[in-house]
This record gives sequence, structure tokens and C-alpha cells, in this order.
Amino acid sequence: MTPLSITTLSLAAVLATTAFVPVRAQTTYDPNFLDRMAEERNAAKVPPPGLPAPLPPTPRQVLIQPRRLLVCMNVPQWAPILAAPRPDAPVIGRTTNIVAASMNTTAGYAEIVPFTSNSIGYVSKALLTPYRSPTTLGAPCTVAFTTAGRVVFSYR
Repeated sequence: MTPLSITTLSLAAVLATTAFVPVRAQTTYDPNFLDRMAEERNAAKVPPPGLPAPLPPTPRQVLIQPRRLLVCMNVPQWAPILAAPRPDAPVIGRTTNIVAASMNTTAGYAEIVPFTSNSIGYVSKALLTPYRSPTTLGAPCTVAFTTAGRVVFSYR
């Protein structure tokens, strides 16, 4: 026997054993049996948690006009807001790039209303520049307060 005939016989033996493996017929199940199985599986599942309760409506805040003239002014962002108009006064906050400023100045400091409260703070008058919209040339800005006392700016 030659190596080629041994290989041929081996291959024929492998094909003969695999070619005649009986194919298992697919079992058919009664639809009622399948429905019962599905009901059991679904009953065993933990139901997902319910949706959270809807949020209460947000109360609408009424805008009120300031008691004195405040104008929008640009200022470098994060400039210190001082508690009094002097350089050694404690810092009570930092500015955003726009502030509500009054025209009152004392010792080179301008009165402003910080964004987070309606108390008075002071920034160096040299830092203030007239308001200029970053997006629209010549767009006006007005200052108002919410009933909670926060400063809001209206841009048009």
C-alpha cells in the first residue's frame, strides 16, 4: 500500500462516518405548551421600576425693574468683586464677562450688582467698558431682577 492509497482510504472512512450521521428531526411543540412556558418565564422576571413621578411645574418668575439705573457693562471675567470701594476690602465674589453697574463711583471703584445676589459690590472703574455683544453688532442689553433678587440680562 502506498501512502497515497492510505490517505485515500482514511479520507473515505472519515467521509463515510460523517455522511451517514442521522439528522435529528426538529421537535414540534404544542402552541399551548409554548404559551405556558412564556408565561412562566415572564412571571419569573422582575418588572422594571416604574417611571419617576413627574416634576412639579417650575414657578414662573416675574421680572422686576431695578430701583435705580443699572446698565450692562463688560468687564474682564473673574475680576474680584470687593465688599467696599478700597483695595484692601475683602473679595466677595468674581465677575462674569458682563455686570450690572450703576454710574456711582467712589475712589475709582464702580458699584455693581453681582450676578448671584442683589447686594452691592465694587470693581475697579478702570476694568469697566461699555457693553458690546459678543454675537451681534450693536445688540442692546437691559438689566432686570427676578423676584428672587437675582440679576438677569435681556439681550436683543
